[in-house]
Amino acid sequence: MSKNFRYAVKLKDDHKFNAIEVEVVRDLELPTPEERWLLAGENSNVEVYCLGTKKECELFLAKIENDYIREQFEIFLIS
Repeated sequence: MSKNFRYAVKLKDDHKFNAIEVEVVRDLELPTPEERWLLAGENSNVEVYCLGTKKECELFLAKIENDYIREQFEIFLIS
């Protein structure tokens, strides 16, 4: 199994942040909307919060202390 697979973290498709969650996320200093599109690449319509190995993505999510907010994200394999 190759270790070169690339993974990304995105907001789950069925979730939109409400005003309170937006403030919590802002305090987490996650990538800005502009940065999220740059991480995703030119051919993507997905806002990516983290790009890297599966372990790097898991570590990114582990840094989010708010359980509810953390559960709104998912790791996916970039094809």
